[in-house]
Amino acid sequence: MSVLRFENHDPNQVFYNMKDALYNHVKTRSEKAFEDAKAVRASINTKEELSAYVENMRKNFIERLGGIPYDNSLPLNAKTTNVIEEDDLVIENVIFEARPSVYVTANLYLPKQRKEKCGAVLFQLGHSDEGKACAQYQRVARAIASCGVIVMVMDPVGQGERWSYYEKELNDAAVYATTTEHDYAGIQCVLTGDSIARYFIADAMRAVDYLISRPEVDPEKIGATGSSGGGTATCHAMICDPRIKAAAPGTFVTTRQEYYYSGNAQDAEQIWMGATKLGFDHHEVIMCFAPKPLLLLTVASDFFPVEGADEVYRDCKRFWEMYGAGDKLCMDQDESLHQYTDKLAMAAGEFFARELNGEEKVVDKTALKSIDKKLLNCTPSGQVRVDYHDAKFVFHENLERFNSLDVPEDDLKTFLAKKMNFNREEVPVRLRTFTAILGRGIKAVPHMWFSQKHLPNYALMLTAFGETPTETVICLWDKGTNDIEGHIHTIRKLCKEGKAVFVLDLAGVGKCAPVLLNTGYSQKGMYGVLDRLNKDLFFLDDSLCALRLFELNYAVKMLREKFNTKVSILAGGVSESYARLYGYINSDMEITLENNTPDYGDIVKDRYFEEYNIQGTLIPGIALYFK
Repeated sequence: MSVLRFENHDPNQVFYNMKDALYNHVKTRSEKAFEDAKAVRASINTKEELSAYVENMRKNFIERLGGIPYDNSLPLNAKTTNVIEEDDLVIENVIFEARPSVYVTANLYLPKQRKEKCGAVLFQLGHSDEGKACAQYQRVARAIASCGVIVMVMDPVGQGERWSYYEKELNDAAVYATTTEHDYAGIQCVLTGDSIARYFIADAMRAVDYLISRPEVDPEKIGATGSSGGGTATCHAMICDPRIKAAAPGTFVTTRQEYYYSGNAQDAEQIWMGATKLGFDHHEVIMCFAPKPLLLLTVASDFFPVEGADEVYRDCKRFWEMYGAGDKLCMDQDESLHQYTDKLAMAAGEFFARELNGEEKVVDKTALKSIDKKLLNCTPSGQVRVDYHDAKFVFHENLERFNSLDVPEDDLKTFLAKKMNFNREEVPVRLRTFTAILGRGIKAVPHMWFSQKHLPNYALMLTAFGETPTETVICLWDKGTNDIEGHIHTIRKLCKEGKAVFVLDLAGVGKCAPVLLNTGYSQKGMYGVLDRLNKDLFFLDDSLCALRLFELNYAVKMLREKFNTKVSILAGGVSESYARLYGYINSDMEITLENNTPDYGDIVKDRYFEEYNIQGTLIPGIALYFK
């Protein structure tokens, strides 16, 4: 069939490796930023220089989150819903309001053998849908508590009893808990111009408010720990909450450079907008904490590469030594896969006993156990959304913020032009033309070119036999030239009208699609390769959407220059976003949309939206222009 001959032509086999091009483009830009940041770090030689550097980094980090919605004047309305008495331990099930109607569920572990007023640790969890009830996390909390330190284990949003999308009709979540929920709500935050991490951080700071309100807790002796996503959250607390006096982040600290080579996409609260461009890396998280006591918890077989943790430890040791506190930065490692192991839990317990309470303790291994998960529920049903009908989650808070923010001063055209042209160097037009493929009445000519150095695009130019068209229709479809079959009737209709059809593969589309980095995830779904590369661009203060707009603009200019043709755009599916946005940049462009895809404002306003393949259409803050 002619249509399949058109579709199956692969320039990767005859001219240029397009499949690695987008990955290499992002890698090259990232590597440059990594090296620049290393040089800046190496130039810091005094405590004064270090203090000025980290305060600037801290300020910029918080600004790029969208600020932190923390207000300690609000009532916590805390209550204890159950008490579990054991021989050496009391566990209280606690629920409080981080902000009005934002209910946080937590377990408070109170060791009976402790100082009258003692240190307390905020334990933030990795990505377990069971949250604080996860058996291994119970063991960690008990290990620390057995050393005479109070431990508060809180459910992050989307975990434990805080599933935002739990539906009684399903008796389950409509959007799966933990990472999937974080990314789902995180998309709406990105469109508003924020990071979902701002809500995680605010919840944690309110948990500290609760801890220091307890008569058993010495407010000057607050620590923080967590593993994986909880390691991320612990790092955020180290940066944003000066009340944290000792910390033990686990199985997260590495370097962005090491993770780039080994990792998949991370979920939304782990994406630091513009951080790589700014020079902010895991080093900066650690440097912000000097010279406070800090224990890096690592495992040898982690997907957060331990080589990065080793580098951070080596590089940052000198900053503690500037204060004469070199022994206060230490690292412990277990031979394990990615988890908060018993060995690390015992190391953390002994660390916090020493640094918060001034006591040398040894964890009794018999303390490491777990109990029935249901006993740790703070709500009758086990889900806040069921028992608190006024409960708010990230969707509600982000929508309130979206409605409260003004439209930015730049008009949409100016905003898009800045994003489209950001850090891009246009190269001269050098169009490669391949041998025509002849089908049933249609000729398809493959073309390839570079819109930026080493970043190619590909297209099929389809025309009816014997025609010399004066108008070219750029067709933007989600599978590009890999789905000629699905659009052949549209192509034939346009060719019959005497037009040329230019089926365009933008970066990551069609023949320019990258290879899978992890076969467990689809190419365009959450945690797939395009999700990962777009998030890497977010770290560079860029986006795949903005890059694709640049490529579309280049293609329009190239067609006009090389073929002296009128140009219009036809788009369908998610790719309508590029056509719609390009229309704001070039208001004279004739644009036809095949489907009725929602605009960015609608996505923010809808509790449920279609997320598949959406990452490549996101520009941080774009929804504010669609209120």
